[in-house]
Amino acid sequence: MKNYKKIAGRVLIGLLACIPLVMSMYVKTNNNNFSCDGEITIQNLDETYNVVMHYRFNNGIGNYIATGVIQNADNSTRPISKSFTFHYTQEGDNLTLLSNEDINSSVDTNTPDVLVPDFFRTSGRGLSIRLKRENPTGALIILGNTPVFYCKRSQA
Repeated sequence: MKNYKKIAGRVLIGLLACIPLVMSMYVKTNNNNFSCDGEITIQNLDETYNVVMHYRFNNGIGNYIATGVIQNADNSTRPISKSFTFHYTQEGDNLTLLSNEDINSSVDTNTPDVLVPDFFRTSGRGLSIRLKRENPTGALIILGNTPVFYCKRSQA
């Protein structure tokens, strides 16, 4: 009976010692594998650019899907649709994204080039963002020191 108590005590201590390791692995996996959705509206003199974006981050490989419209001053609209993959590295809240595909946004998506960073148009171009977690359901995407949009966590 004494040996049983010693063994049970050691097993309990071993299990308690493993909890931080398991929690660390869970948090790391949760931070490196997630999807989120955001919406952005940009207005210039002649048109309004309104798009819903879906980002998927999965162990260094990402996917971007965007759909929306450009509304002209005369209220006519043009559809926007874009999808491509990218690679990314993550250090804490900082992500560096590197595009994998060439996309000529003026031709393929009717997106005004002046509004779109090179990352979204040219293969091999990078974009550095910060992902500031606001709550368990979402984060702010920050470019430079400017919050660009709120990215709500979604199902992969």
